[in-house]
Amino acid sequence: MLGDPMLFRLLGYQPEDLSDAWAEWIKLALPESQRQIEEEIERLRRGDAQRVSLEMQVRHKSGRTVWLHCNGRLMDEGEDGIERVLGICVDISELRQATADLQARETQFQELLDSLREGVWAAELDGSRILYVNRAVEEIYGRPAKAFDEQPQLWLEAVHPQDRKGVEERTARLWDDGRVELEYRICHPDGEVHWVLDNKSVIMDAQGRPVRIGGVMTDITLRKQAEQALIREHLQAERYLEVAEVMLLGLDREGRVDLLNRKGYEILGYEPGSLEGRDWFETVLPDGEVEPVRQIFDEIMQGRVDLHTYVENEIVTRSGERRLIAWRNATVRDDEERITGTFSSGSDITELHLAASERERLRRELAQAQKMEAVGRLTSGIAHDFNNILASVLGYTGLAIERFAGECPAKMRDYLYEVQTAGERARDLVAQLLRFSRGSGSEPQCLQLIPLVKEVVKMLQAPMTTGITFETDLDPDTPPVYIDPVQAHQALVNLCINARDAMGGRGMIHISLHRLEQVQAECASCHKILNGEWVELSVSDEGVGIEPGQLNHIFDPFFTTKELDEGSGMGLAVTRSVVEQHGGHILVNSVPGEGSCFRLLLPLAAEMALKNERLSSSPDTTVPERISGHLLVVDDEHSLIDYLQDLLQSQGCRVTAVDNAQKALECFMDAPESFDLVISDQIMPNMTGSELARRLLAIRPGLPVIIYSGNSESLDEKRAHEMGISRFLRKPVEPGTLLQVVAELLPATD
Repeated sequence: MLGDPMLFRLLGYQPEDLSDAWAEWIKLALPESQRQIEEEIERLRRGDAQRVSLEMQVRHKSGRTVWLHCNGRLMDEGEDGIERVLGICVDISELRQATADLQARETQFQELLDSLREGVWAAELDGSRILYVNRAVEEIYGRPAKAFDEQPQLWLEAVHPQDRKGVEERTARLWDDGRVELEYRICHPDGEVHWVLDNKSVIMDAQGRPVRIGGVMTDITLRKQAEQALIREHLQAERYLEVAEVMLLGLDREGRVDLLNRKGYEILGYEPGSLEGRDWFETVLPDGEVEPVRQIFDEIMQGRVDLHTYVENEIVTRSGERRLIAWRNATVRDDEERITGTFSSGSDITELHLAASERERLRRELAQAQKMEAVGRLTSGIAHDFNNILASVLGYTGLAIERFAGECPAKMRDYLYEVQTAGERARDLVAQLLRFSRGSGSEPQCLQLIPLVKEVVKMLQAPMTTGITFETDLDPDTPPVYIDPVQAHQALVNLCINARDAMGGRGMIHISLHRLEQVQAECASCHKILNGEWVELSVSDEGVGIEPGQLNHIFDPFFTTKELDEGSGMGLAVTRSVVEQHGGHILVNSVPGEGSCFRLLLPLAAEMALKNERLSSSPDTTVPERISGHLLVVDDEHSLIDYLQDLLQSQGCRVTAVDNAQKALECFMDAPESFDLVISDQIMPNMTGSELARRLLAIRPGLPVIIYSGNSESLDEKRAHEMGISRFLRKPVEPGTLLQVVAELLPATD
């Protein structure tokens, strides 16, 4: 083995360090390289090759390994007949190290690419061949890398048919734009579909020339599924919003509308979507409520006050109608728990509220009606007996005054007048109670109220104290009303007396009469909601007013704030009864310490002109000087029998008095022609006065009969006349009235 000095230097030896023996030289090679050398030399010997080329590893004298690249050929045999090989060796250790380092880096880079979740790929410029794909591309496509070598167009063929044309068109723009981003679907061999986000770009060399195309693709299947689920949820939520039968409202921190469903727009009367971004408070709240509500809302947004989870308030629709909404509210917060707005659901409870108000009104009206019914039953029950007592008291008192006033001491005469006055007050009270419980009175008629008001003022000016003055404001164009004039007179008198008492006898009573063309109010008596056109008769005073807690009771019978000896508590109850019987209502305005105003609202009469009716004049109650005749007097109250007997006998009559109807019938049957006139109470045990009259008239037709009663629902003037009864009177009867009627039926003699 011969080597030149360069070879020795490569191996770190001196020429004298090594012999010429081949066996010694070959030992410098590593075992694997030794086998390669021997195999290559054997090939040369056999003639299988003319030249050999191999890379081998040999040991340097220092112990390190040196890589050598050797090229050799077999030389011709020399004179000695020995075969020789001529070769050249080059130290490639650094090259091999660089190559190993490069391979290591490539391996690391490949491992890095394969570790990415994103797919990385490279292809020829024309896309005819895929040059590289990492493992993520294999997973995205569901195919191994070699499949792209076998099918160069696989990258496009695997695209979902519905997306393929779009991918081709967008990829074609790559040359113009240099980069494109697109989303499309990949179909796996097993039919599974994956969504990908593919960012493609043209790759340039150092000189800026395009050399290939490449890109990064991301599997966005989960994101797409989440997006589609979100879209479905959004669509479903929108459907919920649309079908919800409550108003759903979202407001931002500034109170602007950022959500309002179909029902909300339907209630408010706006076009769908037209309120988004608009100020909710300015748009729908009534005037006067905008700023207070906005201040509270701002406090809620700043976290200084809590949001009420339930609240009711009015809103104003586009047409101006007010609707009552019941809201359920919640605050909306971001990820950091900061308040960003509110979300509310609102139910329109306008009709429910009105129905509840109507039920409450009906309940109060029913309670009042039941109370009035009870008062009516009580009144009817006691009126007869009470009127019998009053008839005796007033009758005997009248006889005492008439017969002995000039003989008795003045003080006693004053006492008798006081008894008579008290009896008359009691009589009037019972009459009021009866009118109140029955609604009785004279016949209603078309009536102009101005003459009636003037008559009442004229009548009251004298009895009232000098400290009371009247002021009237009577519109001459006020239309007539259809009302019982007697009851209208009584109602106005009651209001004026109450006004006087409220002012302590000093002050001004203002009476106003005019046409009220439009009203929106609640009746203080029946609590109905009023509207339309009315005739208003009002009485105002400057008195003490009415406390709010008493307003609900002022129309109750016997309710009074006066002293016991100053009022009966029936004035307003009777006034209410009169007004309601004629289809009217009452409004009350009162401020404690300032005064009260009672407004009677009466419906306009159907006819606009008064009927020309001749009012009958008041009956002449002049007591006749003498009357004569035989009278049969029937009453179960002995004191009344005695009183009537005394009264009638004092006028010259002969009186037969009995205490029950059966005795009267028997007495009459004994001598029918001996009696000139019969006076009978109506309500008696076993037989009523009307039944007695029927039997008497059957025996003697044309017989004059007078029936009187303290309280009878079965008989009145009309029915008495139909039965042939001459007159029907109500207890207690004024002596002069009774004597006048008797005189008419039995003319006085000279």
